[in-house]
Amino acid sequence: MTKKSNYTAVPLRLTKSKLDKHVNLLLIQNIYSPIDDENDVQGDVEILYHYCLIKNLSQLVSSQLSQHKRKTFICDICLNYFSSDEVLQEHVIRCRQHNDCKISFSSEKFIYFKNFVNKEPLPFIIYADFESLLEPFNEKQDLTKKTSRYQKHVAYSVGYYFKFRYDNSISYYRLDCIQWFADAMDNVSQFVNSILTNVQPMLR
Repeated sequence: MTKKSNYTAVPLRLTKSKLDKHVNLLLIQNIYSPIDDENDVQGDVEILYHYCLIKNLSQLVSSQLSQHKRKTFICDICLNYFSSDEVLQEHVIRCRQHNDCKISFSSEKFIYFKNFVNKEPLPFIIYADFESLLEPFNEKQDLTKKTSRYQKHVAYSVGYYFKFRYDNSISYYRLDCIQWFADAMDNVSQFVNSILTNVQPMLR
């Protein structure tokens, strides 16, 4: 192994039954061939393999996952790393159900989309619009943080439009908001009238 940067550790086999006392093994060999040169090993060369016990998975693979020097917690299924053991344990529950191999995430911070015309349209869409009031935060702020919460949005009204792509007759929204408001006020007035007309005797 002359070019260390050309080689990375990846899962070779994942067990489906993980016991309480579980160990991970590292398979090493006496001859390595670079990934970009499959014909590097020529002739009838015997490749010898040997298993080694992995005592600390983080020390083995951290350098190939991140440049950070702090301690990381590695998932031995997908080899992704986390900042705490609590976060790792939450991830492992989902990872065992879905992953059978290592998943590599892109180093890019943003996701870009192209060829939007080729996307599959959704049959149902709901367009919603909220109106809100700004209310100040009354709680004590943490002065050690660089940012502080100043105001919060409190929703007081909402409207939505339901759209069905293949049959517009099913799509609907309120056509006359003034009439809807008048009907609502009429219902309120009837409720108030029922309270006022139902006179209750004063308690002695």
